[in-house]
Amino acid sequence: MKPKQLREWLFQNGQEDQWWLCIDTVTEESPLTVAEIEEYIASGDYGTVQALHVSQSEMSNPPWIDVELPSQQPAHSPAMRTPIHSTAAAAASPQNGGLKYTNYNEVPYYHKQWFFWLMFILFTPIAIGLLLFGDVYYEKRGQLKSFGIVNRIVAGIIGLVYIRMLFNWVDTL
Repeated sequence: MKPKQLREWLFQNGQEDQWWLCIDTVTEESPLTVAEIEEYIASGDYGTVQALHVSQSEMSNPPWIDVELPSQQPAHSPAMRTPIHSTAAAAASPQNGGLKYTNYNEVPYYHKQWFFWLMFILFTPIAIGLLLFGDVYYEKRGQLKSFGIVNRIVAGIIGLVYIRMLFNWVDTL
């Protein structure tokens, strides 16, 4: 299976982009994205490369998928290959759209969408502060996303309305 087909599988099954990678019978320590798998296999000369989606790792007989290697690979020895964690998984890389994190599990709880909505309901100023001065992250079709400029503008407007209502309430005391 080619990396493009792994992406199609993700889209068809609505899963997050997280795969266990096994290269020449050695499994990586943490899950990788399809883009990271492509970069990893392009950086070395390997005999066999297999991937397993994290959602299937608890199965009694997990369906490891043989990943097709590119036809033209550079001739590197396994000892000379670059570790994936120093390249593709680096924070704010272009592969993840410049985001600080590479997957939703890395995001601190106070930057997650569920926390934002909880604070919006319970204590609106914290939620507005999160939007105005930080990022709020969520997953969409297995990809990590953050709230955009439209969300920040709306938060600013809500913040102004909230402050105006607060001053009106103080004036009535």
